[in-house]
Amino acid sequence: MKKSKLTIATIITFFLMIASNSVNAQLQQDSKYGFKINIPADWSKSSSMDGNDKVYDYYSADQNAAIQLRVFEAGGVVTTEMLAQIFEENMLSAGTQKLSLKNHPMNGIPCKQGVYLMDYSGVEVGLSAYYFSQNNKCYILTAIIPSSMIQQKGAEMKQILKSFMIDGFEAPANIVKEDKKPTGLSGLLGGTTNIQKSPANINSGKAKQFEMQGHYAFDFKLGKVLTFAASTGEGFAMFGGCDGLPELTGKFIITNQNSFKNTTSWNNAALSKAGRHERKRVPFNKVCICELRDGSYAKFMLISEKQDRYDSGCSRTITFQIEYPVSIY
Repeated sequence: MKKSKLTIATIITFFLMIASNSVNAQLQQDSKYGFKINIPADWSKSSSMDGNDKVYDYYSADQNAAIQLRVFEAGGVVTTEMLAQIFEENMLSAGTQKLSLKNHPMNGIPCKQGVYLMDYSGVEVGLSAYYFSQNNKCYILTAIIPSSMIQQKGAEMKQILKSFMIDGFEAPANIVKEDKKPTGLSGLLGGTTNIQKSPANINSGKAKQFEMQGHYAFDFKLGKVLTFAASTGEGFAMFGGCDGLPELTGKFIITNQNSFKNTTSWNNAALSKAGRHERKRVPFNKVCICELRDGSYAKFMLISEKQDRYDSGCSRTITFQIEYPVSIY
């Protein structure tokens, strides 16, 4: 099927935008799976189980647009890269063209978005999939619309996407590999190794280690990993990407020391000038000093990394060492 550059550009632009138009909508929510979404009152609404996956289907009155939400318990952290790979391999029809796949936070929630073009019974259809991994659950939100109807249905579809919210953003617990293989996307994830381990809690006062991926933040006060959206600024956050040194943000400086024990003083003048939202490329095995909002200090250091690469991208897991609180010498 021949596709024009204008059509592809229009589809990508549509799915990357969030409109502010209002629609007559009804709130759909599920307290078990922790989400909310506003669906127009005249759309059909149904739900079903696909193995261990809960699937919610919403169709426009004329059946020319559809929203689907697939949710399942992950048992721990499953990366958005993993979700995208499994969805593309098992849910998309042969001949589907992938137009883009990139990190694209949606409504303040960390997310990876894929935009696809496919043929459905001779009709060119655009599909956008939003991959979320939060609260030990995986969410795949898809929007489907014929290319020819983007102008007609665009505002309504974008407003529905804008309304999607996930309850709370707490750090996920460690993933546990399942012995059995249930059906649905949750079953297809069994046996994968591209996982992130993050601590439920980290005790303060002594050096501790933990792992964290991009688009997450560590909070010294709470002693745990949070998403960007839930970050309080009492620590540091890490951006995504596998190229070059890891990129972090936070009110901290990088010292020339390579051990906490030997780091007994630091440049307070430089630290006071450091911006809390300043982005820095941080080398491994160099002690960093972080100043919290109450004037207390914390130490952290990047000590190792692991990268898992896929056709659709890569994930980077950094092992950090931290010490909080620390004394001023």
